Amino acid sequence: TSIAPHGDGLLMMFQPSSLHFFESFEEAISGVSTEIHTPHVGEIMTTNGDTLYVAEDDSSRILVFASVLDTEPTSTIHLEDFAGDIDAMAVTDDGLLIVSAVSLHVFDSQTGAKLWQIRPGWGSAQSVTCITNPAASQ
Repeated sequence: TSIAPHGDGLLMMFQPSSLHFFESFEEAISGVSTEIHTPHVGEIMTTNGDTLYVAEDDSSRILVFASVLDTEPTSTIHLEDFAGDIDAMAVTDDGLLIVSAVSLHVFDSQTGAKLWQIRPGWGSAQSVTCITNPAASQ
């Protein structure tokens, strides 16, 4: 299962191949959702604004959908110098794609160029969330 915020609600990807939108956290608790049809569902997804990013299974490719309602990807990001299973990912507002797969990998979200890699001593992150540093805006 993969979970990402979308608008005021939540997107949840269940296995096998099922993407659901919950309009609120309360609806997620009660199980009330709208199923979104897409033939391209992987195991891991994230959103940034209206854009949906889906990691294909066991692949270095990320499918990019301009909208969560799109049934076909608008582009594909090929991750440079990457192989392995993706455990989690996030996309920042300034165009970074962060991927957790044993270590943290940072890519350009448009080109897939690898920018850097961080090898923490604690293993793979199962969730990645990006926030704006409040101190940076002061």
